[in-house]
Amino acid sequence: MKVVVSGANGFLGSHIVRLLRKDGFEVVALVREGSSSKFIDRSGADICFVDYNNKLDLQKCFSGADFFVHSAALAKDWGEWSEFKRVNIELTGMLINMALEAGIKDVIHISSNAVIGEEDNINRKNEEHDYLPRINYFLERWFPSGMNHYKCSKRDAEERAIFLAELNKLNLTVLRPVWIFGPREFNSGPYEYCKTITSKIPVMPGTNSNKFHTVYVEDVAKSVLCAIQKRLSGVNIFNIGPKRVMFMQEFYGKFCKELGLKRPKNLPMALLFFPVLILELVYLFLKIKTPPLLTRARLYMLYANNIYDVGKAEREIGFVADSDIDYAVRKTVKWWKVNGYL
Repeated sequence: MKVVVSGANGFLGSHIVRLLRKDGFEVVALVREGSSSKFIDRSGADICFVDYNNKLDLQKCFSGADFFVHSAALAKDWGEWSEFKRVNIELTGMLINMALEAGIKDVIHISSNAVIGEEDNINRKNEEHDYLPRINYFLERWFPSGMNHYKCSKRDAEERAIFLAELNKLNLTVLRPVWIFGPREFNSGPYEYCKTITSKIPVMPGTNSNKFHTVYVEDVAKSVLCAIQKRLSGVNIFNIGPKRVMFMQEFYGKFCKELGLKRPKNLPMALLFFPVLILELVYLFLKIKTPPLLTRARLYMLYANNIYDVGKAEREIGFVADSDIDYAVRKTVKWWKVNGYL
């Protein structure tokens, strides 16, 4: 079976490509022109460097394929809405239409738990939960958060994928992973945390009482494989993550242990709120392209509970996120060290 994977050189996409190749699939890996393919160079995939504005190039890549896995996304929490709209919404619609033109009838769209909300909530949210991507951060009306741009664009991308699927009788599986970590991660939290604590800082934002749903990247890749093997009809949506949800401090404590460092003591949110707000506003006014270490959204997430119901994926596509967490953390930290990132 031939599978086209977008965003194939990225954090999640590269793991998807490697697992599908390992399982014997023929893989066409879409990589944006000018981007590095080093994470998949030895995977055995057919790497297609593409200009997403050149439909003739794309048509060649999709030709003869049976499945399309849409993993490409702008996955960060800083930037202008126009950038998130172009990459996360418009590119989703364009690539699904390209797949349709090539005769592909089975698509997997990588969405996010963020589309149904990341507000502080101790209840497990299932796939039927209403869309709730936006959090009304302080001064959000005047200074929109890049995190909200990301979450709202992922919601809009998912809705566009579903609309196109229903309009064209396409078989669409939407996967909504919780927060992903693992080798080649640089934007979802653990890497920044590890970089920070290696400076032996004695205190960090956080609390001992919040649960935060995370999933190892190799498990998410496995969920894609399960969805392909099951090949469900119609539109199907699944939350992807392990059943057990750890306290955030337990999760980050494992990284501290692997690095041989003492976990920093927690700082109350009240002490940090206004310094973080001022820092973010300075970055916004100066139009600095890289985000500050802490923003309103990042600070909020360090104190919020986020828990999701993942049982449907096991029942309907046979997926279980069963990677050993200690092994996953060990492998992640080792990869950062070996490749010179820590």
